[in-house]
Amino acid sequence: KSLVVFSGNQESIEKHMGNPEIHAKKLVSELSPLITKYGFGDLNLDIESFSHASESARLSFTKFTRTVKSELQKKHKSITLSIDVSPTALIKPYLINVSEVAPYVDKVIFMTYDFHYQGSYVTGAVSPVGGVPDTAEFDVETSIKEALKVLPKEKVILGVPLYGYQWEALTDSPNSAVVPGSGITASNKRVEEILKKCATCEAKFDPVSKESYLIYKDQETGTYIQIFYPDKKAIEEKIKLMKKYNIGGIALWALGYEGVNILEPLKLIR
Repeated sequence: KSLVVFSGNQESIEKHMGNPEIHAKKLVSELSPLITKYGFGDLNLDIESFSHASESARLSFTKFTRTVKSELQKKHKSITLSIDVSPTALIKPYLINVSEVAPYVDKVIFMTYDFHYQGSYVTGAVSPVGGVPDTAEFDVETSIKEALKVLPKEKVILGVPLYGYQWEALTDSPNSAVVPGSGITASNKRVEEILKKCATCEAKFDPVSKESYLIYKDQETGTYIQIFYPDKKAIEEKIKLMKKYNIGGIALWALGYEGVNILEPLKLIR
C-alpha cells in the first residue's frame, strides 16, 4: 500500500522551499502514525509541477526529498519512497530535478499521459508511444530513453492512463482544430458504452501513437466528436515498451476508469 502526498499548487510548494529540511521533518512526523497504523509500504510524493522553477527552488526541493528519505529510514526502515514526475521534467527546468533526486527515491513514476488534454487546440493521442520527430516533439518511448540517461532502469515506472479525452472538432481528421472549451475526460469504460450504443461508430488504432480513436459526426451541432483513448491494445503496447527497456514496471491512473477488458494484458506481466 502506498500513502500519497499530493500537491498541485507549485506556487505554494516553492513558497515553502525556504526551509526544506524543516518541512520534510514535519511531513514525516505527521505521517508516521498513519504509516504505522495502516502498514503503508511506500510514501509517494505526487508533486505536480509543470512550470519552470528557479534553480534555488530546484535545489531546495532536492534537499526536501533527501530529508524525507532520511527521516523515513529513521522511523520506518522498510518503507520506500516514490515520486511522480512529468516526463518533460527530463528536458525542462521544472521543480523536480530528476537526476538530483534520483539517489533519494526508490521509484520514479513518469506521468506519460496528457500529451493532448482537455485544453488542447487540436485533437490527438493522450499517451502516444511514438511520433517523434514527425508528428510530435515528445512521446512515451522518448520519455523512457531520456529517463534511462539519469536513472537505473529498475527505478523507472511507466505511468499509463486508463482514460482519454473527447473534443468537438471542426473536421473528421485526427489532429483537427478543437472547438474551444469542448474537451472532457473520456474513461475507457465510457468509450466502451458509446461503442455499444452507436451502431455506425468504429474505433481505429493509430500505428504511430499506438492509441485508439473514435470519430463521428454530431447531428445536432454539425461538428465532429473525436475521442482518443487507451484500450486493451494500447495497454499491450505499453507492456511491450516496459519489456523492451526492462524498466521497473507500470503504474495505472486510475482504477475505476477501466472497462471490461483493458486490464487483461497485465496478467501477462511476470
